[in-house]
Amino acid sequence: MLAVAAAVLWLAWICTPLVAHPGRIAAGPLPGDVIYGHWLYDYVASELASGRWPMDFRDFSWPEPVVRPREIPAIMDAVVAAPLAWLLPYPAQMQWTHVLIIVVNGAGAGLLAAGMRARHGGILIAVVLGAVVPSAWRDIQVGHLNSAWLGATTTTIGGVLLLARARRLPGWAWPPLVLAVALAAAVALLAYPPFAVLSVPFAAVVGLGPLRQRPRHTLVVVAAVIGVALLLAWPDLSVIAGYTDEKLATCAQARCPLMNWYIPADQLWLWVPPANELRPLSPWGAGSAFAVLALALFPGEGWGRRVAAGAWCAGAFALAQGPCNLEQAGQLLSDVIPSTARLWCRLDPLHDWGRLMALGCALGAGLAGASAEAAWRWWRPVGGVALVLGALAAGHAGSLLYQLQLDRPDYWQQYTPPPAAALLADVSGPGANLPFDVYEQLAVAIETDHFVQLNPLNPTMREPISTNRHLQALTWLTAMGHGNTSTPAPSLRAVRATGLRWVLLDRSRCDRAPLPSPSACSAALEQALTDVLGPPDRTEGPLRLWRLDPETP
Repeated sequence: MLAVAAAVLWLAWICTPLVAHPGRIAAGPLPGDVIYGHWLYDYVASELASGRWPMDFRDFSWPEPVVRPREIPAIMDAVVAAPLAWLLPYPAQMQWTHVLIIVVNGAGAGLLAAGMRARHGGILIAVVLGAVVPSAWRDIQVGHLNSAWLGATTTTIGGVLLLARARRLPGWAWPPLVLAVALAAAVALLAYPPFAVLSVPFAAVVGLGPLRQRPRHTLVVVAAVIGVALLLAWPDLSVIAGYTDEKLATCAQARCPLMNWYIPADQLWLWVPPANELRPLSPWGAGSAFAVLALALFPGEGWGRRVAAGAWCAGAFALAQGPCNLEQAGQLLSDVIPSTARLWCRLDPLHDWGRLMALGCALGAGLAGASAEAAWRWWRPVGGVALVLGALAAGHAGSLLYQLQLDRPDYWQQYTPPPAAALLADVSGPGANLPFDVYEQLAVAIETDHFVQLNPLNPTMREPISTNRHLQALTWLTAMGHGNTSTPAPSLRAVRATGLRWVLLDRSRCDRAPLPSPSACSAALEQALTDVLGPPDRTEGPLRLWRLDPETP
């Protein structure tokens, strides 16, 4: 209990900066993926609160909403966090969502260590290492939230191991526990499927030996967990598998890793990050990984399985370099060894290869705790060295995370509601929120209880409009959103007949890059709108609002 209490206190300390300042969020520059991820979580919560499962994105691309499984196949992480959006306004909901992710990651690593028979200090080491995986914090900062939920995978493996080793549970406790572990498995499968798939070899190494020694009913429980999880996840998994196969068919060669998303091999084991350099997979995380591999070599219970699991982590760290030759940047490994080309194409849905190291660190956190405690039980002097090494790595990783991310001014952004949201407070119905951009239209959707907008979800794409008979007027407004004033203009009557009820032009977006086209904020665009719609009904600084009341002559 003392170790659990210490872990809770430590998690509270490391998460305090995430919620300490109202209106401040852990984020890089707000345009782009950050606000996209935040809008997705808010939208999913809104749909669930309305009694609908979000199968499409009705906020955008009116009158044809974006098909959700095609754009974003997996949303289970947003479903898990939905209650926070119901209880808290934005951005507080995201502050506490970030806390939830870090707590789940730490607790998942602790459960994995406990499932591998760790107790006391081993659990505390695992919790700390699991909570400070650097790329999880980086994914939070850049809005890639689904890939930050590493704890769903570690919770699943740890939960299965704990169920397999449970001996004195009352009969009534089995169904809820099986369902809880199955839900964790479903979240792992659907939040970021590559993590769940790639963790199978690790799970097999640490789990098959203990499972063979258990009674037959234990195997039935494990099979039930897997079956329930697959049943819960099967609809979305089918969509994801189809999309992955389609992508694989068109993949000629996998990408080299982005320089900001992996650690070069010659920096992998550095204890202190290079000066003025903060990679999302910074070397303090690799320092933790070093401790994981070192601890796995300590003798004790399950030594062979732990060494094999440590080898899996080492393989993940090696694969995190991507398909490029390490000695000659830009040369593909698939060019040197052609048989690897299909392997890297199959792994391409990872989006960046550094996530292999993230998974290795997350699973390795539980391995580190279990290894240290196994060494302690085997022989106290050796176990003392293991516990000290694990505690040193965990403390070092946590302190550097705090200094180099949580204490950096550029890690935080102060959120200010977009001016357009206040101007739209008293309008209703679908509208055109111009120009199309990567930030304001998403922020307006969050702040205005999800207005239906003509805007495409991705402003760089021109999505087809085919279900409205007033195609010319909608095509013209879409062209206006992209800054194209040469499209033939419709009549005001035709625009009103589309069903749109308002048009907003926000020229302040010209200062927020990137936009699809510089002409999207030109004076010619405002004049073209005025020529068709007449003078704006409301003007506030750079904002122009036209109401399209069908009853107005």
